[in-house]
Amino acid sequence: MIALAIALLLQREPLPAYADASRCAGLTISHHRTIAQDRASTKAFDDSLYWSLVVGERARKDRIPHSRFERDMADATERADKELAARAPAAVVDLARCAARVPH
Repeated sequence: MIALAIALLLQREPLPAYADASRCAGLTISHHRTIAQDRASTKAFDDSLYWSLVVGERARKDRIPHSRFERDMADATERADKELAARAPAAVVDLARCAARVPH
C-alpha cells in the first residue's frame, strides 16, 4: 500500500536531483538500521523506503547505470553510517530535512 501511494506521488511531484536523493536515501537507510529495534523504526522505515524509491526513480530518469546506482547507494549509506555514528551536525540536520520532506 505504501509503495502504491509513493508511486502515485512520484508521478505528480518533481523529483529532487540525484545527489540530493542519494544523500537522503543514505541517511534514512542508515538511521533506520540504527534504530530498527526502537518504536520509532516504523517512521524511519517509511522514510528510508520513500527515499529509496525516489532515488531509484531519479536514477532511472537520469539513465544512470544500475551498477553505478548500487555503488552510489552503498557509498552514501556507508558515509551516512559514519557521520551519524559520529553525530556530525550536518548529517543530523540533513537527516531531519530529509525526514521532513517525506509526505505523510
